[in-house]
Amino acid sequence: MVFLALLGVLIVYLLAAADIARLRAVWSPDTGARLIQVQSVLQHPPQWWIAYPARELDPIHQNSPFAFFEFNYNGRTYLTYSFLFALLSAAFFRAAGYLGLAFLPMLGGLGSALAVYGMARLLRFRYPLAPLLLVALATPVAVYSVVFWDHSVTTAIAAASLYLVLRAITTGRTWLWMAAGATLGAGFWFHEILLPFVPALLVAAWWCRRRVPWLRAAALFLLGVTLLTVPLLLINRSVYGTPFGPHLSNNRLTSVSSIVGFLLRPGEWGPGALYTLFFWGDSSPAYTWELKQWLQNPWPQLRHELNASYWMLTPVIAWVLLGVSGLWRRSVPLSLLTLGGLLASGVWVLRHGELAHSLFLTCPLLLFAFARAPREGREEGASADVRLLLQVIGLVTAIYTIPTIMKPTMGGTEWGARTLLAIVPGLVLLAWAPIERLLDQRGEKAEARRHAAGTRPLLVGMSLVILLSAALQVRGFRTARTMHERSRQVADAIARSPDDVILTSVWWVPMNAASEFYGGKRILFANGPTYATFPLFQRLRQAGVRSYTLLGFGPTDLFDAAVLAGYEAIPGAARPGPFGLQLNRFGLPGTMGASAAPVQGGDVPPRP
Repeated sequence: MVFLALLGVLIVYLLAAADIARLRAVWSPDTGARLIQVQSVLQHPPQWWIAYPARELDPIHQNSPFAFFEFNYNGRTYLTYSFLFALLSAAFFRAAGYLGLAFLPMLGGLGSALAVYGMARLLRFRYPLAPLLLVALATPVAVYSVVFWDHSVTTAIAAASLYLVLRAITTGRTWLWMAAGATLGAGFWFHEILLPFVPALLVAAWWCRRRVPWLRAAALFLLGVTLLTVPLLLINRSVYGTPFGPHLSNNRLTSVSSIVGFLLRPGEWGPGALYTLFFWGDSSPAYTWELKQWLQNPWPQLRHELNASYWMLTPVIAWVLLGVSGLWRRSVPLSLLTLGGLLASGVWVLRHGELAHSLFLTCPLLLFAFARAPREGREEGASADVRLLLQVIGLVTAIYTIPTIMKPTMGGTEWGARTLLAIVPGLVLLAWAPIERLLDQRGEKAEARRHAAGTRPLLVGMSLVILLSAALQVRGFRTARTMHERSRQVADAIARSPDDVILTSVWWVPMNAASEFYGGKRILFANGPTYATFPLFQRLRQAGVRSYTLLGFGPTDLFDAAVLAGYEAIPGAARPGPFGLQLNRFGLPGTMGASAAPVQGGDVPPRP
């Protein structure tokens, strides 16, 4: 049955991934940067340094299209993401094209599902296939398993390490702690997002100290982590000049003091954390340091999102309170009313095409994790073991979540809180535990007489929430597909341009157009005041570039600097583009039938 379930999940993943693959596009700038890595590997395997097609126009990367994804060391340009993910994806890309880019994510989804099944068996669930299917098809794991991204891979690794820890606790085999550490250490080769699992699993060992020789277990766990991490540190030091690698160095270690100060001010990160967990909305208010200001002065769309979120937040908080207190089982009418509110909130998200951040509004079934399962008469033997394992899962989930939601950035374009995807397998297990207990009670005669009036309606309501969660993942897939379509339109606009040089004043355009980045065009990014952007146009003029295409949010972006260099807008060339972009063409007067004007303003215009 497990094999058939995984085969069914794989078929669903293949169909969805093939539908996206035919667009030959990416979801977001993050996935675009990864695709550029893959294309670079195939240009000069197995090295993963990045070629820059416009280097002769921008030799010192003043107008690099790689934006903050770029990392330079020892005369080479790299992008900040995992080289191992790029190397493996490159092999699949060469073998199967754009569908091959989804192979690793699909393996991640299947691995997450299999690890959940293994943990369900350890928890002695009567229906262990149910959480397998839930995590694979009814949570955001499903969406990230069919798009080119590494989140499902890291989720599978996190779930596997948690499974090994639970198995170590159950069997008493301490060597499994080293296996769990080695598994987690392997995850760091893909992303440092898994770092909070180190203290989380160490605390799990301490929590089970009556059952586990926890100092020995902790030492073996850290040894396993070290064995897989040290080679990565050495490779990073050799290639990038820093043992921590470019992503960790750029995003975390270079601004430790600012991050610490940020986290010491709860008023700064608090709104972002709440938004990530509970609020409905698209991807715009994702950056916490801006969110506080936006909340104080919301524009109409954000005000609409916030007003909707306040209403949608009510049943979410109500269910958490009912679940933690145990009233969800004792006060059935109130629980059914709250479930109705969750269904209404889910339908709202379902009917709106925007990307939604909230972990619980994109997958309301995860809220059942807060529903405390009814206690049995005695906590001995198997029952006590299961309760201990559930406590460990809850503890690990909480410890991972707290530092993750307090990071200065909550992620950009996403469906659900993608930085919290690694806790979804654990939440699914915690969510299934009370449902399984309700199902078991139907067969207990004494309990059946006492709870028959409430058990069946609760099961119906919770089943509807589960079905809605699955439908929401379909919505998430369609929204992600739409983002791929728009990125394809950006790439097509660049490919169809009659100009060899493409300028953009929007930082994410080159990454969204990654499928055409090595298509023969030279793409450059420029934004800012005239004195800062004029040198680029001067270099273009000196290199003999007579016309270029501009992609920006206005047809006259960078106009002043271009005019100073002698470029003019080509009449009739402006037209609207995808994502609200405007496309326009600029050229030297000679390109339009007149003699070229000399460069004006000297070398660089004076600062105002």
